[in-house]
Amino acid sequence: MNYASNIFIMKILINLMLMIISVGVCFSQNLVPNGDFELYYNCPTDHTQIYNSKFWKQPTLGTCDYLHVCGKNAGRVPNDYLGYQLPHSGKAYAGIYLRSFYPGWREYIEVELSSPLVAGVQYYFEMYINLANTSSHTTNRIGVYFSSEFIQDTNIVTKLPYSPQIVNSNSSFPDTLNWTLVSGEYTALGGEKYLTIGNFYDDRSTILKKVNPNVSTCECAYFYIDDVSLSINKINSTKLFTMEDEIDVFYNSTLGQVIINKSDKNLSQLLIYDLSLKVLLNKSLTSNDNINIDAFQRGIYIYEIRDKRGVIKIGKIIK
Repeated sequence: MNYASNIFIMKILINLMLMIISVGVCFSQNLVPNGDFELYYNCPTDHTQIYNSKFWKQPTLGTCDYLHVCGKNAGRVPNDYLGYQLPHSGKAYAGIYLRSFYPGWREYIEVELSSPLVAGVQYYFEMYINLANTSSHTTNRIGVYFSSEFIQDTNIVTKLPYSPQIVNSNSSFPDTLNWTLVSGEYTALGGEKYLTIGNFYDDRSTILKKVNPNVSTCECAYFYIDDVSLSINKINSTKLFTMEDEIDVFYNSTLGQVIINKSDKNLSQLLIYDLSLKVLLNKSLTSNDNINIDAFQRGIYIYEIRDKRGVIKIGKIIK
C-alpha cells in the first residue's frame, strides 16, 4: 500500500474515532423526552390533563391523567383523585385506565421520540408502574407499541388495533405499594418515531386479579406511570457501523466474538486497532468467521476489512 493510501485510511480512521465519541454518548441517552413527566406547560388543575405534560399526548378519546406536586384538586401529587402515591422519582407521573368501568374502555399515552430508531439496532425500554389505591383489580396487561406514524384515532375509546412489541411479564401483577419495573428489548425495523403505552388487549383477554374487596362497582385497574426510558442496548449483540450491505459485522458480548458474514468468498483481511491506532489483530477471513476477542480489555476498538481492492469496510467495536 502506498503513502497516499495510508494517509487516506488514516483520515477515515480519525473521522471514525470522532464519530465514535459522539455515538458513545447516545448509548446512555434517553430517547423519550420528558420520560419522568417533570416538565409541564401548566400545572394541572384537575386530572384528565395529560396535554399539560410536555411532549405527551393521548391518541384516543380516553381521558389520560397528568399528576404533579404543583397540581390542584384531583391533579395533585401525592393525593390524587384515585389514591395516594409518591412518584417513583421527582414530582410527577401519568395515570391511565387499563380496564375501566365502561366496557372495552382503554386509555393510552403517546410520545414522539427525540430521534427515529435505526434498523437492526437493539434498544432497551423500561418504565415503572403502580396500581392506584381505589382500583378493584390489578392486571399484567400493559404494553408498549413503536410506530413510524403518529397514532391518532379520536373517534374511539376502545383498544387500539396494534400488537405491542414489548409487554409486561405474565407473572407480574403490580400492587399499590411498590413501583414495578416493566422492561424489554426491541430490535428496530427502522424509522420508528413514536411510542405508545397502554392495554392492547380486549376485555376477555385482560387478565384481572381482585385486590380490593371493598370496591365492587366495577372491575377497574388504574395505573400510574413514571420514568419511561428508551436507549440503545449495548449489552447484547449490536450491529455495527455499515459501509456495504454485502458485509455484516456483529459483536456478541456473551461469546466475546466478532461475527463476520460476507456474501462473497474472496480472500480478505481483518485488522483491529485500539484508539491509538495500534494493530491488535491481523487475520485472514473466509466468507463467514467468528473472531474471538475475549482477551481484549473493555473499550472501543476500530476494525478494518481489506481485500485486493483495498479497504472495503471500516467500523467500530464497543466491548
